[in-house]
Amino acid sequence: MQVFNEQMRIYGNDLPGHRDVSIDGGHLLKVIDRVVNRKHARLVLDVSNGRVEWRARRSRRQFIESMYLFSLEPGSAAGLYVGLNRVVAGDFRAGSGLCRVLVSLFADRGQSSLSLSLFVCLL
Repeated sequence: MQVFNEQMRIYGNDLPGHRDVSIDGGHLLKVIDRVVNRKHARLVLDVSNGRVEWRARRSRRQFIESMYLFSLEPGSAAGLYVGLNRVVAGDFRAGSGLCRVLVSLFADRGQSSLSLSLFVCLL
C-alpha cells in the first residue's frame, strides 16, 4: 500500500493468479483518489490477514478483501514493513506531510491485526 499526494494505491502479492485480479495486469488491486485532500486530515488504516480497511474523517469505512493481500496468519513467518514519509525499499524518496502516527496492534477473533492512524498535514 502507499499513500502519495491525495491517492492511496493497494497492491497485491505474488501468489499464483494475482495478475487475473489486478487492475493493471501486475500487482495493483485498487486506487482510491482524494483519500486525504485537506490539511489536518486523518486517515485510519486497519490491516489484517487478507483485508485492508480505511476511513478518513467524516467518510464511511471502505475495505478490500483478497487472498492477494497481507498474509498475516498467526504463526506464519510473514512480516509487515511500514515506511512513513519514506519508501520501504530504500532512501530515494523521502515524503512530507505526515504529522503524527498512532500504531496499534490487536488480536480480534484470533487474528492479528494492525491499525495505523495517520494524521496528514498536507504541506
